Amino acid sequence: MITMKRAAGIILALALVAGVLSIASCSGGNEGLRIDSNAPDFKLKNLDGNTISLNSYKGQSVLLNFWNSSANSGVRDRPFFQELYNSWSGRNDLVLLTVDIGEDQATVKGFMESNKYTFPVLLDTQYEVAARYSVQYVPTSVLIGKDGKIKLNTIGEFKNKEAIERQLASLL
Repeated sequence: MITMKRAAGIILALALVAGVLSIASCSGGNEGLRIDSNAPDFKLKNLDGNTISLNSYKGQSVLLNFWNSSANSGVRDRPFFQELYNSWSGRNDLVLLTVDIGEDQATVKGFMESNKYTFPVLLDTQYEVAARYSVQYVPTSVLIGKDGKIKLNTIGEFKNKEAIERQLASLL
């Protein structure tokens, strides 16, 4: 038997996928996912309301992680991203940017506060950046190299912090 909370989560996840797919079909499909293609620039607001641009991180590797706090598969690896952020935040060779898809600031801020997460979150409330990066499932991680080109696209959650670091190690 499916609980009401689980049913609501399934419906939200399906709506998320449908929204991303419909936007992706209008915006050119998989152009943003080709390995060694230029990563599309974007501007999104963070939880403090400040606008963050991908171009402001030129010359640094950037790990983009697309997720949604309402999708179980989008939150199970959040503790590992917090661990990664804690241990890597002082480094100059990698920037971690998580991108919440489709949720408002209050929802995401509440989720972050209730879990005591401090890693950076950008809000893609209209699915625009997710569409540009052809995100169809959450979580999806995209590594952008120092040269501004896409180096890696990984769909699915990570099992632990070390799994994330293994993906990064071969590309940094």
